[in-house]
Amino acid sequence: MRFGIIGAGSIGSIISKKLVKNGHNVKIADARGIEHLEGKELAGTPVRVEDVIKNIEVLIISLPIKAMPSIRNIIDQVGEEVIIVDTSNYYPFRDDKLLETTKLKKSRTGWLKVFGFQSD
Repeated sequence: MRFGIIGAGSIGSIISKKLVKNGHNVKIADARGIEHLEGKELAGTPVRVEDVIKNIEVLIISLPIKAMPSIRNIIDQVGEEVIIVDTSNYYPFRDDKLLETTKLKKSRTGWLKVFGFQSD
């Protein structure tokens, strides 16, 4: 299968290594820019975030919740046939400021709605 991964931290990197080891085609991107991938030990092909969504069957998003708004325009361009998997987690020490500004409950549906990834 053809995978795209946005996020090259602990989770994204481990997923990419396991997918490549099992024979899958993997592209991996950092939402902050391709230069953030330099020097990292990665499996798969490092690409720009704009390119990670091209010619894939599955998109894995592995970002901090607070980074989700930065990829909204990219997600809007993903084909309807692409399966999107979100491995993001809410961490109070990192994401509470975001909660305060959005005044949302700590539910996945709430997060997705605020970032426009789910229609009402």
